[in-house]
Amino acid sequence: MFSTIASSTSVLEAMKLRRHRSLGVLLAALLGAVAVCPRANATDSSAAAQALFDEAKTQMAKGRYDKACPALEESQKLDPALGTILNLADCYEKAGRTASAWSKFLEAAAKAQKNGHKDVERVAKDRAQALEKKLAKLTITVDSAEAEPGLEITRDGVGVGPAEFGLAIPVDPGAHTIAARAPGRKPWETRVDVAAASSSSTLVPLLEREPEAAPAPAAAATQAQPAQPSPPPAEASKSSSSRKTMGLVAGGVGIAALAAGGIFAALAKSKDKAGDELCHAGGSDNTCASPDEKQEYEDTVADAKRNRTFAIVGFSVGGAALAAGAILFFGASSSSSQTAVNVAPAAGPGEAGLVAWGRF
Repeated sequence: MFSTIASSTSVLEAMKLRRHRSLGVLLAALLGAVAVCPRANATDSSAAAQALFDEAKTQMAKGRYDKACPALEESQKLDPALGTILNLADCYEKAGRTASAWSKFLEAAAKAQKNGHKDVERVAKDRAQALEKKLAKLTITVDSAEAEPGLEITRDGVGVGPAEFGLAIPVDPGAHTIAARAPGRKPWETRVDVAAASSSSTLVPLLEREPEAAPAPAAAATQAQPAQPSPPPAEASKSSSSRKTMGLVAGGVGIAALAAGGIFAALAKSKDKAGDELCHAGGSDNTCASPDEKQEYEDTVADAKRNRTFAIVGFSVGGAALAAGAILFFGASSSSSQTAVNVAPAAGPGEAGLVAWGRF
């Protein structure tokens, strides 16, 4: 049959299907000869395609399919033609890339059918059918794909659509890389080795979530929002001036209280002297000339005692006020905002007063 096809004029015409260069009849065993009839008006791209095509045929004759197949691929990109597709399919098959060869033979058969080249169509279909039993197949199963919006699956860098999930897809024998990614998920990748004329499968698991961003350190948050911000310079100055004024006022009160304490002390001493004169002696051995003198003596002693109490209060309040005034006045000169004065009453048997304390 092959020799008959090679000698047929109609088949030779069918092989001259290159748009800018004639078809070099592929497969010496298939068609028995190669015919090349370049066109006179070839463009630069078609000339490059022809050179690549010729180089590929040379490399195929030497068994260098790793060089021939890429040259044919580039030639087809520059100037698509049925003859190049057929030669590329043959190159793939001899290189062991059965799935690629199978798909190219089917592509050539469809193109030949469209152009009405029945003989070429039949030969391409026969070659594709012969490869079917040699095909390696890979099944990609996705675990809960619906739970991962935006999920993308690739096989050797080429996207795999949802329609292919769970189907045994023909692939070239060898290693294949399956990868998956989705928004907010960790990327996943695996490698699958598929032997010739065998079937393999791989499961894409539910992708792990990306870790959430760590919260800002507590120290940084404290610095960003301090609990007690320092007052502006103007406010600090105003507060210092107020404390100095309060210190001066407290000091004046202290001096006045001390003066009053001194007066009451002098009165108490005077009353004590008067009492001694009334009854000629002090202490428990007082003897008074008459009941009236005794009553006057007791009143004088009571007045002396009361004046001593007022004197103690005056000295106590004066001392505390002076201490508070000093704390306020001299503490205002420092920048500390923690200056504080505390005053509390103090009392005891026969005496009374105030206690003051502070910090600055």
